[in-house]
Amino acid sequence: MERDAAEVVSLPAITADETRHRPSDTPGDVCRRQGGELLHREREPMAVLAQMRRAQGSLTFQAQYRQDPAPAGGTVIRREWLRTCEARPNRFNRIVVAWETASTLSEASDWSVGTVSGAVGLDDYLLDVARTGSGREGRGFRQMGPIWSGCTCTPPRAR
Repeated sequence: MERDAAEVVSLPAITADETRHRPSDTPGDVCRRQGGELLHREREPMAVLAQMRRAQGSLTFQAQYRQDPAPAGGTVIRREWLRTCEARPNRFNRIVVAWETASTLSEASDWSVGTVSGAVGLDDYLLDVARTGSGREGRGFRQMGPIWSGCTCTPPRAR
């Protein structure tokens, strides 16, 4: 059989997006599922799937129940890419301040985290991290502002 001749049919326990499958060649025989819909609600209700996710961990659950395996090292940043340095450069080509803010305002909310990174050529340095409770991002800005307001950035040289 040719490699491209097979059709992949993935039936995750919980759909991420709307899906459509043709289980047979019969005209009009189409299986449609909405995003977030369970494959078999009676056999595996959401509470059971949530328990399985906690018991197995998100990586195994993603592969087994979502039919979407991810590499063990992750897909964005791999630990082996990271290293520590004894001293950071005095000057950077670019300084970036970024915030990941919590999306809900309650005592149980996630933390908001701000980072300051500096780049020299292709090397990036994590220079500072601030973590604040949800709704308190302004305090983090005020804490980091005086420290990084006078930073020195040198633009890359034209070639």
